[in-house]
Amino acid sequence: MPIDGDRRRGGLSSSAASGSMAAAPRRQAGDFPACACDALHQVGKALRQQNTKSRSNLMSQNLLDLQATLDQDLFCLGPDRRTTRLSPIQQLKLLELLCSFFQEKCEEGRQRYAFFELIFCGREGETVLHEARIGLLVKLCSLAVQYPCHSLLVDVSLWLNKIGLVKPYASQVVATVVEHFCKQPLTSGNSQEEALYSWLYPVATTAPEFAAFVVVLPLRDSRDPPIALIAVVAEWLCSASKPIASTLLRGELNKVFLAESFPNIIRIACSSSPNENSSPLVDDIICKFHTGLLHFILAWADVGANVKLLNDTTIITVMESIASSGADSQMETTKIGLDRLAQLLQIAVACKCFNGSLDSIKHSYQSLGISHDLFSFIFTTPTA
Repeated sequence: MPIDGDRRRGGLSSSAASGSMAAAPRRQAGDFPACACDALHQVGKALRQQNTKSRSNLMSQNLLDLQATLDQDLFCLGPDRRTTRLSPIQQLKLLELLCSFFQEKCEEGRQRYAFFELIFCGREGETVLHEARIGLLVKLCSLAVQYPCHSLLVDVSLWLNKIGLVKPYASQVVATVVEHFCKQPLTSGNSQEEALYSWLYPVATTAPEFAAFVVVLPLRDSRDPPIALIAVVAEWLCSASKPIASTLLRGELNKVFLAESFPNIIRIACSSSPNENSSPLVDDIICKFHTGLLHFILAWADVGANVKLLNDTTIITVMESIASSGADSQMETTKIGLDRLAQLLQIAVACKCFNGSLDSIKHSYQSLGISHDLFSFIFTTPTA
């Protein structure tokens, strides 16, 4: 059905045809989901008519006018233009419709992102309306993990990289995903494959750009991240280190990762050693997390050119933390932590991913009174 005809049927005034956003008579919630399906159909038809290939084309008059229809019939905003008039069940149905819509567009690449941008970014600059759409998008990302509709996560990542980390949207999206999939307690009765967080496992290969946000933002300063999140990142680093490393080599996320997240990741992997209060499942997850870091350093060296990953400050800080947690370097927890840290340093030096002075590390090592075979070997082995 032509868009102009839909506008007339919706009752937009002549001012809407000239560019102003006069509100159409509101449908009742009982019209849902037919109104949402119709709005999505109009989106597809409008973009095909416009042959959209860039954001500038999205600003054509027909597509601007379509935003009023999306407010009313897709997002189903109430009179306050902030909240939805849909019931919770209807809201869930809307999320499902959107997942289905983007799943159908998963092979369309750049054109698919035009759909995403028109639907979720069409009210940028209009704070109230834009925030209503982003609020729904945050929830949609969570459903997209399970639906699954990972192509939508790729589009979300592209959008987040465009707007940067100054705005809170990336943190909101990631926090919601972590809350929904990684906050449940681990139970020995369930295998990792049955756990809710296992839904995130495929994301690293299908949407590594999105996985990179989940690696960087929750782990940038958390001292005690959910063990389920560590399990997810461990799986990603073991199975998809290269695509994640490639993503983290560029953009604003790169700076945060190198300066904040990676040092904290090293601390978690080396300081969270098995102890009397841990379980076999937790021990296995931490061990796999450390193994994943070894894979990641190798992958970084393969794709990272001359960008250094690990520095002497991080090694010294973590070494001091490990040493302070035990009476001497022969305590089991201290020894395991030092083993892991030394292995990471050895791989980084061998792969030329290390930046800093081994002499500085050696000085701290000696001042702490540590005795450790692998560290001693690293200090006495010539580097190229």
